[in-house]
Amino acid sequence: MPVTIKELALALELDHSTVGYALSGKGTIKEETRRRVREKAAELGYVPNAIARRMRTQKTGTIGLVVPDVVLIYNELVQHIFRGAIARGSEVQIALHEFNADLEDRALRSLLEARVDGIILKSHFDNWENVPESHALRQVAAQNVPTVCYSYSIANSPFPTLALAVERQGEMAAEHLLGLGHRDFAWLFPVEEFFRAQTDRLAGSRRALAKCGLSLPDSRVLSLRDQGGAARKGDDFGNYLNQALPRTGIEIGRQLLRRAMGLSPRPTAILAQNEATAIGAIFAAQELGLQVPRDLAIVATNRTLAAELSPFSLSTVDIPAEAAAQQCLELLWKRIEGHPAALLTFCEPQLQIGASSQAGL
Repeated sequence: MPVTIKELALALELDHSTVGYALSGKGTIKEETRRRVREKAAELGYVPNAIARRMRTQKTGTIGLVVPDVVLIYNELVQHIFRGAIARGSEVQIALHEFNADLEDRALRSLLEARVDGIILKSHFDNWENVPESHALRQVAAQNVPTVCYSYSIANSPFPTLALAVERQGEMAAEHLLGLGHRDFAWLFPVEEFFRAQTDRLAGSRRALAKCGLSLPDSRVLSLRDQGGAARKGDDFGNYLNQALPRTGIEIGRQLLRRAMGLSPRPTAILAQNEATAIGAIFAAQELGLQVPRDLAIVATNRTLAAELSPFSLSTVDIPAEAAAQQCLELLWKRIEGHPAALLTFCEPQLQIGASSQAGL
């Protein structure tokens, strides 16, 4: 049977409350007493009763993190949130939803049952009106569980958001290429059905081009959608995963670049949705006898660990995962501690210039 704090106090011939203060670090207990209590606790194998502590503090010391996946885009975010939470003495309970509303409901219910102190959520929903009355997200709001949305806000919801400047990613990538003198562009998307981030980055690129009197017609936006395959639902995660991961994304990038080189006028600048697509485009360019970046400059509008697979140092537009995790946690701690938090906070991207777009790097 586990040793109780009362048994520990009896063995030390000390008052129960004195032992409790010595173990928690609270109270005005002499350092010698604290040392003696901790040594005896270690000797007897005493483990604090987490359930009793939660009843006293009304806190579980755990936060919930709900994201679509932990494959490429969110893996660094998850790690940095874990490290930041641990530094504050909290644990992290992670749940995935794979862009599926039912799985998001299930994930949130598990966190509510665990009585987590707060939640960081990358939601499937974009508007509060679209959240079913029976969905656990409604319960999260009704129970006033401190919650922060990541990446995109849920419009008209009560939750503060750390919004990623996704349109700005596409805009910065295009601005970089325009600054190098490029005027003929093509966009490469490795998926059939565009997700919100894809369309937002495309919109940002088009905005940058419009400022220079240029346009990017749909005929120069290439994806698997154009190859005659049956369109898939936007929440078909298995399809998204298969098309976006490096093992298939690189080959898709090869195919799309070859198609782009058939456009007239032929593009000199390529905007790729992710690194795998950009890497495939580089391989195809080399196979066609083109030199990167002299004949063809290539920029990925996102950056994850897959960038390390590139034969060239890639030009990318990155939203640093560590900074995003830190900002998310700061917003959440404020809510947990009962302080007001800004309803909308932005995390700005950073352009990282590599040899895929600029010679000599």
